[in-house]
Amino acid sequence: MTGSHNWSSNAENSNNENTLIIKSNRIANLYLQEFSSRYTEAGGTDILLGVSRVGNEVPTSFSISQNYPNPFNPTTAISFQLSADSRVLLTVYDLLGREVATLVNREMAAGTYRVSFDGTKLSSGVYIYTFTAGGFSESKKMVLLR
Repeated sequence: MTGSHNWSSNAENSNNENTLIIKSNRIANLYLQEFSSRYTEAGGTDILLGVSRVGNEVPTSFSISQNYPNPFNPTTAISFQLSADSRVLLTVYDLLGREVATLVNREMAAGTYRVSFDGTKLSSGVYIYTFTAGGFSESKKMVLLR
């Protein structure tokens, strides 16, 4: 399940924001793509992403999967597994070692997670994502191909 909150820029004393909860991953992805496009057209410059838990089972080890699809344009998903509650840091770098996005930087419960990454604002090329959690650290390559 995923959710969204629409903030109005001119809310007064009353709460006139709307909450949207989507139970379908396919529909949630379509909504994210549309929102991302409108956000960019309106001048938004942040890289949009989402983190969701996948299933209820607790993995037996820490790991990170290869992003899918790879190559991607402009979005991709990265899955990772936590065998225990831990602080997670998932960061994307360009080939010059410059940080281009921090996808996760927080305490998380044990489980399997999927992170959506939107490379709309990035140039075509190879990027490295680095995952660190519970004493485990691994890096993988992904290719943004326009």
